[in-house]
Amino acid sequence: MSDIDWSKAPHDATHAAAGGYNNWSDCWYKQEGGQWFCWLMGREDQWDRNDGPCGRTDLESRPSKHWSGPQDGLPPVNQQCEIIDENTGEWLPGIVIAHGRDEDNDQAVIQCDNAIWMGHAHEFRPIRTQAQIEAEAEERQAAIQEMIPVAMQGADDEEICAALYDAGYRRTEK
Repeated sequence: MSDIDWSKAPHDATHAAAGGYNNWSDCWYKQEGGQWFCWLMGREDQWDRNDGPCGRTDLESRPSKHWSGPQDGLPPVNQQCEIIDENTGEWLPGIVIAHGRDEDNDQAVIQCDNAIWMGHAHEFRPIRTQAQIEAEAEERQAAIQEMIPVAMQGADDEEICAALYDAGYRRTEK
């Protein structure tokens, strides 16, 4: 096998072949579903439908890379993660099934139950562990307990909200 420089690969390449098998061109490959696509290495090219590597002995799978969140870009295909429903603020668990482009932006396609969603990197997060969920619940409860004495100073909703605001409590977007 050759040394493939994966830093030069299209972001959604799943395989590569470089080594001159049967005098064939060096190519990036991606497999989506049962369909193969090919992109010639060293060219400003695009994905073309292809019959696949056809028995190339120099075919290598892309090394797996741990995805820990949007700072790593899009979650890879087959990654279990969550996408934000921007209408409700709810995080929906699913599995990434493909990558694509929306105008000039890369997007991941995720299947959540029976729905398909598309999103940019900042709209995804890793699935939280039970410990993370419990820590967030504890943090929420502690914040509520801290606000109760402040809120008790008000006689009606507006006074309660004013007291909380005056005490420095602010809404933050997540």
